[in-house]
Amino acid sequence: MKRTMQCQPAWVYPRILLGAGNQLTPIFTAKYNITHVVNCAFAGDCPEWWRKKHPGNYAELHAIDSMAVKILDWYPEFENWMRFFLRSTNGTVFVHCKAGVNRSAYLVLTFVSKNFGIDFRRLLAAVRRQRPIICDNSAFMRQVEDELYGRVQSEENKGHGINLNGNS
Repeated sequence: MKRTMQCQPAWVYPRILLGAGNQLTPIFTAKYNITHVVNCAFAGDCPEWWRKKHPGNYAELHAIDSMAVKILDWYPEFENWMRFFLRSTNGTVFVHCKAGVNRSAYLVLTFVSKNFGIDFRRLLAAVRRQRPIICDNSAFMRQVEDELYGRVQSEENKGHGINLNGNS
């Protein structure tokens, strides 16, 4: 966890900032003009002062970071909050989970890719230059790439006469 504390937040898109929940302090909020927060984790992962002071500018998703869950199950709710918050303000929407590594990163990158037409892989590379620790859950990566790019032919089936197009 200490590694995430030392890692700076990342601008994913204008007015969308990604980081760890414990980075949200009054000084941080003022520095980045944060007006809304999407917590992709649980209440304990967002400072109580923010939740109490800005209840109408706060969303909490309860997503789980595990190789056994589908991160995109939380995407529709995430997208609804992001659209609402971005329309509600000219300020910054801060997206976080506990560490700002997996849940929040995959959801916000998927949102920006889908809604602003930016290639996910290019966006991931750009955001990793700012916050190198993001997106280390390989199951989430497969799910998002399947969603955005479709299923790709597996390595086992390449060049073994399997016709995926239905042509002879």
